[in-house]
Amino acid sequence: MAIDYITDRRQEALYQCFLRYRPTKQGHNYLPIYDRYFSPIRQDVRKVLEIGVQSGKSLRMWRDYFPNAEIYGLDLDPACKAVEEDRIRIAIGDQSNPSDLAKLPTDFDIIIDDGSHIPAHQINTFRYLFRHNMNERGVYAVEDCVSRPTTIKWFKKLADHVNYWPRGLSTREWPKFNSFDRIWATAEREHLIRNVLGVSFYRFLVMIDKGRNPEDGTAAHRLHGRSGQTTKAASS
Repeated sequence: MAIDYITDRRQEALYQCFLRYRPTKQGHNYLPIYDRYFSPIRQDVRKVLEIGVQSGKSLRMWRDYFPNAEIYGLDLDPACKAVEEDRIRIAIGDQSNPSDLAKLPTDFDIIIDDGSHIPAHQINTFRYLFRHNMNERGVYAVEDCVSRPTTIKWFKKLADHVNYWPRGLSTREWPKFNSFDRIWATAEREHLIRNVLGVSFYRFLVMIDKGRNPEDGTAAHRLHGRSGQTTKAASS
C-alpha cells in the first residue's frame, strides 16, 4: 500500500499538531509514516521518549498528539530542562552511556531516537532501551539514518530474528507453531527473537515493532488492551 503523504491529508490530527510547532520531522517527510503507526494507538499511549530535545518543538507536538501520555525528552544539554511543562519531562544524559539510560522509566510505549545520529549510538541505544525500557508491546523509531550504512546493516539483521525457525522442526508444523520453547542463542539474541515483531525501512527512518514473537504474529494472537478486553486476530 502506498504511503499517503501528509501534505495531501491536511486534516490529519498529527499534521495539525505539527502546524502549531513546526518541528523538522515534516521536512524529512516522517509524519505520514508516523501517522500510519501511531493513529490506531493514539488514545492508548501513556509514555513516549524522544532522544534529542533542542527547542522542544517535537516534544510539544507529541504532547498534543497523544492526549493521555507523558512525553519524555533525553538530551545532553542541561539548558533543555527549560522545556519542561505540562506533561513534558526532561532527563539530562548521554544516550551512549548505559548508566544514564538506566535512570529512565522502564515502561515506554514509544521511543524515538533523534539524538546524535552516530551509528554506534543508534545501535547500542536500541539494544539497551528496547530490552530494558519498553513495555511488552510498543514501537521504536530510529531517525536520520541517511549515509549510515552501519546502522542499516545492523537493523537488517532483525529480519532474521523475526523469521526465526527452530532447527530440525518441519516447516509443515507452521500452522500450529504458536510459541517457542528453548532458543539456543545468546540472551540478547533470544530477547530479540522473542520480542521483535517486525522491522520496516523507509527513507532515512527505521521502525521496529515490539511484541511477542511468534504469538502476536500467528492466528493464535490475542491482543490484551488496557481496558482488559480481548481482541481476536482476524482469520481468512
